[in-house]
Amino acid sequence: MGYYITMESVTFESGLTPEEMRNKIVELGSPFIGYEDDNADFSINRDVSPMNKHVYDIIPYQGDYYFKHDEEKMEAVTNFISTIITPGRHTLFQFYGDTAWDLWGSLVTRDQVLPVGYELTVKTPECVVGYDKFVKSLQPPVAFQKVVVKGKKCLFCDNRDATPPPGYDFKYDIRHDDEQWEPCSIEKWVFVNYYGSIYTEEEMFPELKCKDNLVELDEEDFGFVD
Repeated sequence: MGYYITMESVTFESGLTPEEMRNKIVELGSPFIGYEDDNADFSINRDVSPMNKHVYDIIPYQGDYYFKHDEEKMEAVTNFISTIITPGRHTLFQFYGDTAWDLWGSLVTRDQVLPVGYELTVKTPECVVGYDKFVKSLQPPVAFQKVVVKGKKCLFCDNRDATPPPGYDFKYDIRHDDEQWEPCSIEKWVFVNYYGSIYTEEEMFPELKCKDNLVELDEEDFGFVD
């Protein structure tokens, strides 16, 4: 295919350090892939956020996300990402053509590249499934940890969409501070600075039913149980 398309931004997670990533790309010797190289067809750059030290961005030539589609180049970059992406993680290469119906791409996981079609269906060797359903099947089981909060035992999980074990019917979100990433308050719902959620069998903080209320946490108020 040689027509012009628009590429969505792509990020992926890898356990490689920037130096290891650079060495991998040099070892690969692909004319299409560079490390922090604006003149490469696809430049792999580390995310600048200190909280995302294992996250990398894929930047098209000169940062232009509207370019002429080239199957050979796309195959090279998606196959390479499949060898270095963190196991259990995935990333989506998504492209738009001239019409709303012209939408396609590739779902990349460790050691496999799967085509993605219109309405984000994933074509596996066995069948065609919905993208959301397929991605959920890639995720490792959600892990709950035992914690003590304000002297009471709870379950903790840093996945806000987790389903707790039966009986843990009360959920509270925890916010972290800006500097040390330490828990600083318990609230009914947290969006910014989300640290995780605690689940309890009994209601612990009825005061959080009132809008904008919060329970402040000191260092000794929250701890993981070995």
